[in-house]
Amino acid sequence: MSEDIVNQIVIKKTPSFREEWHEGFIEYNNEKHMFWLIHPVKINSEDNDYECEVRWWFKGVPREVRMMYSYIIESFKQTLNDNTNRA
Repeated sequence: MSEDIVNQIVIKKTPSFREEWHEGFIEYNNEKHMFWLIHPVKINSEDNDYECEVRWWFKGVPREVRMMYSYIIESFKQTLNDNTNRA
């Protein structure tokens, strides 16, 4: 049996992006479910675009609410576009 060998570990000294954390909530059956929307902002305009992420504050979020993940991100992106168009 051969042993795996790590040839190289590379970490860039300059960051690729920074994160902006936005607090939000979904009200479902008269109960608020809090979340953070994490918006990665690229530092170098030539870098890749990074996808937003949603993290729930607590574990007890109903499945129906968790399934709204993509709606939360799309709503945030629309908000960003609205603010850009108003400038």
